[in-house]
Amino acid sequence: AMAHYKSEKRTMRPIPVPKIDEAVNVLIEHLESDRARPIPELLYSKKKEGKKIAGIMKPLGSN
Repeated sequence: AMAHYKSEKRTMRPIPVPKIDEAVNVLIEHLESDRARPIPELLYSKKKEGKKIAGIMKPLGSN
């Protein structure tokens, strides 16, 4: 999505038919490789009231 957006901004016109096949293939290859890591779960239950931390969440299990 970001590559598509950047391409549109660079050319200053919309891309009528997005070509995402290569991006999907690269993501699939990465997720199947040894380098892939799971996305950590976010811990939403321990929000502190009164403190402005909107948009900042720590991964589950981190202190």
